[in-house]
Amino acid sequence: MSIMITCLAITAGGCSEDESLTGQSFAPAAQPAKEYVLEKALLSTVDDVSHTPPGPVVTQLTGTDEQGRDKIVWLRGDKSGKIDVVGSVLLKDGISQEQVLALLQEKGHDRHSVDQIFVAPLDNSGKQIVWRVTLHGPDQHSFVFDFKTGELLLENDQKMPS
Repeated sequence: MSIMITCLAITAGGCSEDESLTGQSFAPAAQPAKEYVLEKALLSTVDDVSHTPPGPVVTQLTGTDEQGRDKIVWLRGDKSGKIDVVGSVLLKDGISQEQVLALLQEKGHDRHSVDQIFVAPLDNSGKQIVWRVTLHGPDQHSFVFDFKTGELLLENDQKMPS
């Protein structure tokens, strides 16, 4: 399965309560992040290392696990060099990029209007993984879809009614 991941910058996503007590989190550099996921057997191969904008400051690694399944792992670090896992997901466990594009089409936006589309943790807890989509244009219209179900969670940073 191929996934397009567009990463332009690292932006602060705010601190969770535990980070506010221990200090600011950082996105680990590519090489230490790669060594960490391989040493901890979180991935068997690493195909790409990048940073996910916007949201939590994390390093994103894509690759395969021991069973050859496509997987994404997100890491954060601190000033001391400690690295922690924010979250991880097997791509087969969620909706595909094509399904996200179909959901956007239903809302009147075709694939050519997409500026960025990527999978990332919703926040610093890493408990919920989402598809983030930003459209071209001056208003940077954005959508956040639940990775597993495709439910629209946020539109232009406004929570959707339940």
